[in-house]
Amino acid sequence: MRAVAIYAAYSIVCLGLFLLQARRASRDGRAASVWPLVTAAVVALSAGMFVVSEPHRPFEDFVEAYYAGGVSVLEGRTQVEELFARGVHGFVNLPILAFVFAPLAIFPSDVASVLFTVAGILACMVAWRQLVLLADLDEAGAVTLAFLFALNGPLMNSLREGNTSHFALAAFTAALVALRQDRQIRAGALLGAAALFKLPLLLFGVYFALRGRVRAALGGGLVVGGAVGLSILVFGWDAHVVWHERFVAHAADHPVSAFNVQSVPALVARWVREGGGLYDWDGYPVGASLRRVASLPTMAFFASAAVAAVVSKGPPARWFTVSEREREAEQLMVLVLACIASPLAWSHYYAWMLAPAAFVLAKSKGLVRSSLDRALAWGAVLVVSLPVVWPPAPPGGLLERLYVLLLSHYLFGGALLFALLCAWRWRLGRAPTS
Repeated sequence: MRAVAIYAAYSIVCLGLFLLQARRASRDGRAASVWPLVTAAVVALSAGMFVVSEPHRPFEDFVEAYYAGGVSVLEGRTQVEELFARGVHGFVNLPILAFVFAPLAIFPSDVASVLFTVAGILACMVAWRQLVLLADLDEAGAVTLAFLFALNGPLMNSLREGNTSHFALAAFTAALVALRQDRQIRAGALLGAAALFKLPLLLFGVYFALRGRVRAALGGGLVVGGAVGLSILVFGWDAHVVWHERFVAHAADHPVSAFNVQSVPALVARWVREGGGLYDWDGYPVGASLRRVASLPTMAFFASAAVAAVVSKGPPARWFTVSEREREAEQLMVLVLACIASPLAWSHYYAWMLAPAAFVLAKSKGLVRSSLDRALAWGAVLVVSLPVVWPPAPPGGLLERLYVLLLSHYLFGGALLFALLCAWRWRLGRAPTS
């Protein structure tokens, strides 16, 4: 019941925010008088969300993974058995990244956790500011986006976990700014650095290569390739075979069915287990036929992206003539695709949906052009922003299947945002060129 109460309070505040935004859009002067009340409600709910969000013990990921990795390398230990001993509950990144956290490992874990959280909040502020500029938001839009940051469940989950998903969001927004300034190598390097921590973001390297943005692909390739090479040099080849088998290949064949994994394979695993694996973070072996079933939506996502980005342009001669707005639409599509198409998409990955949410608020970008678009977009933003809380046990009988589907609301909301982005990119491609 606690989860239901949290969701209800959250939905009421978000509904008020939506109505306020609608009034501002219609130039209703009375809306300004309720901003202080809405601000107070948002601040109170945001603080409450941080308290009730998962995990039960704050900064669990940071202490048990990143901080532990930093301590390990500070003590001169380079055996991956120690780094990888706790599976998905411990250090899962490329071994060399443990050195990134060595400076924090100098401090006691509680002090290091506070320092890491402060850095994370600053990263969120940077991401917010850059999205305001990128989406060309007015004052009301900027304030609304700040509220969405404060009320974003996956973002709160990432901060409370002590994870790095919010840093990845800041890196993405900084990369978009760099691309707009035609600093492709910097943009690629930023996304490459983010991809070292969040492997699905490697999809940007493929995108840059296909779009012929050689310098961006080179910037990312140098960062990723250099890190991998250095990691092999320090930890040895065998260590990386172990890393790949445990955390890359295993995730593809044994999807995690826990409630806070929001991927298509995880949904399939939860469905097969009839809700029995909601609290199981060990991979569940699914058969080849079910893996093929799980791959169908992913293939549909990629096909939709290709149609929206290429076929919409008409004759092949126009396929590689792309405007800045078309590029930004594609880059948002790639970001969302990296999340919803990943075999292991944790709930906090959906903090990345704040980037397309900023463009939902933009009046001049064209992502939202009708009342139906606005309703769908806000619905998607709502379901990807719900608090990440421990769910109650599934009900029995016919409701069990419905419950399993409802627990995947982040995935469904992300898919809806992706569809809206594809539609936007299609319209941009079909628009007459000057």
